[in-house]
Amino acid sequence: MIPRMTTVGTLKNYRYDLNRSNNTLGKAMSAVTTRRLFNSYAEDPALATRCFQIRHSYWRAESQLNVNESLRHKYDVAWSALENISSDLYSQADDTSVSSIIRSASDSTGPGRVALGQSLTAKAKDIAQTMNGRYGENYVFAGADTLNAPFTWGPQVNPVYQEGGTMGKYLKPDGTETNVESEAAQGLYYRGVAVDSSNPPDVEKMEYFLNTERKDIDVGLGHKEVNGEVVSSTVFDSSLQGVYYLGGYGTQTVELEDGTKVENIPTNVISIVNELGQILQRCDPDTGNWQSGDKLRFDALSKAFEDSTSSFRERWTEMDTQSGFLRDNSELLEDTTDSLKQQYMELEDVDPAAAISDFMFARYCYDAALKVGNSILSQSLMDYINL
Repeated sequence: MIPRMTTVGTLKNYRYDLNRSNNTLGKAMSAVTTRRLFNSYAEDPALATRCFQIRHSYWRAESQLNVNESLRHKYDVAWSALENISSDLYSQADDTSVSSIIRSASDSTGPGRVALGQSLTAKAKDIAQTMNGRYGENYVFAGADTLNAPFTWGPQVNPVYQEGGTMGKYLKPDGTETNVESEAAQGLYYRGVAVDSSNPPDVEKMEYFLNTERKDIDVGLGHKEVNGEVVSSTVFDSSLQGVYYLGGYGTQTVELEDGTKVENIPTNVISIVNELGQILQRCDPDTGNWQSGDKLRFDALSKAFEDSTSSFRERWTEMDTQSGFLRDNSELLEDTTDSLKQQYMELEDVDPAAAISDFMFARYCYDAALKVGNSILSQSLMDYINL
């Protein structure tokens, strides 16, 4: 028995087929305009999940690359600052360098020594100002606290001062002790802590800055935590402690060539230069004679300055090594992001030629369906008249 094809049934089947052709045409048009194989998770869950995983890896690698590039530029600024300081301290060709001024001090007259002393104290302040340089809005050498200038000047502390002792807390410009802050000479401070102090609370803070404080950044080294603690080898410590690169903190005992030992000599190069300038300014302005004990201390400070040369260069080289690592890591992260981008493009993007061909074929099928509709509607109308 042949089933009777009614007008309603014919139109229903036609509308269904026409909608399918229209839907196919819409998908083909979307593929051409968006150049994507799918536009929703429901269209291809497996492929969409894989693409999301690759895109997530790409976004993370791109973020790590941006952070690494910012750090690299920060280290470039820091390296340039140390290069300028190296020239200020040790340049043999520059008559205004600290090493040249120290050599000239021995042969200078009274007024000349005073002037050289003024030059040294000014040079110390210039070096501190260079170490207060910024990258963007952040201070480069301020450790983890990048919003406040790391180096400041304040009352010069007495290195041997202890709470409850009989020693004066500060030093006057002539080297004598005082407990009156307004009478004290200018001394160097790092993040609010006196650099030359041997006082236990100050030493504890400096130890924390140099040995404990960190500012860990994820630059693609496999960031990992164990028991809530970050594994140091999987992150990059971006904190630059300015006091470290200039010799550290506290004082030392210097032994001269004749065996004489001089105590309480600063280890920080800025403090050394600053005190050298203070001693020269205390010389007699007419004869150039040294104040009592100043010549011995000047020789000890000069030797400490010479010894600081190798230490400064070693730490400068250490920074250069870190800068080189960041440059190499940038290249690695760039290769990684390029590879991940290529992967998700191959999975998500359509072949333009194939997409256009599919669109043209879908358009042809849709147009053909419209033409078929004309004949169906005509026959349906005649069937209705025959009834």
